Amino acid sequence: MKIISFDLSSACIGVTVSEIDGETIIRVLSAPIMPPNYSPTELGYMHSQKYLPAGRDGTLLNTYWMEGETSISKSEKERRDVEVRTARNNFIKDDISRQISSFIQNVVPELVIAEKNKIFHGILTSVLLGEIMGILEGVAGTYGIPVLKYDVQVARAPHNTSRLVMEYASRHTESELRALPDVAKAALREKMVAKYGAYGFAPQTDDEGDSCVVFDYWFEQIYKKRNEPGRVNNGSTSRRRESRQRRG
Repeated sequence: MKIISFDLSSACIGVTVSEIDGETIIRVLSAPIMPPNYSPTELGYMHSQKYLPAGRDGTLLNTYWMEGETSISKSEKERRDVEVRTARNNFIKDDISRQISSFIQNVVPELVIAEKNKIFHGILTSVLLGEIMGILEGVAGTYGIPVLKYDVQVARAPHNTSRLVMEYASRHTESELRALPDVAKAALREKMVAKYGAYGFAPQTDDEGDSCVVFDYWFEQIYKKRNEPGRVNNGSTSRRRESRQRRG
């Protein structure tokens, strides 16, 4: 049985491809999906933003600009922000859609697992991540592949992240820890490498580590416990059983 698990992001998507035979791990491999950078030059603007004066008081606004421009209105600056953000998001979604499709076509998994999106870094980022999740579900649905989604807190719960981070920090210097973008992600990645490295897991990014954490949760907490009383295919308690118990 082949499974692809995803940790979704607009900057880097972690992908773990796992193969199991019953409860035996055959291989666990990973790769990142990194959309290329979008340039506003596609819309006729210069590559980077620039401060231009606006209004009678000459307030400086950091804006996308065209060669030769010496000033800009606040409304035009806001219009350009929306224009570039929309174009960038569409560019990212198109690239991610192609790469996700390529993974699924080449692997032909029986199951796709993904980390559920949460509100973070503002509502605009969360909307984009929701759209990326929709792309994943759409591509998988085209091939008739079911998609399971788990909250990040749920997937990480078996690892006691707080204690894991403290143990990780005790083995590294303060300067090493400051250089990390996310200590929890680094600690979880290290743990996944220790557990699945013998099966080929050698992530290049923390996002791949997170995608492996999602697989690990499904494999250990859902798949291995699938035959326990009160379980259904996705590992949740059977609502029908609960209903019967309440009536009794």
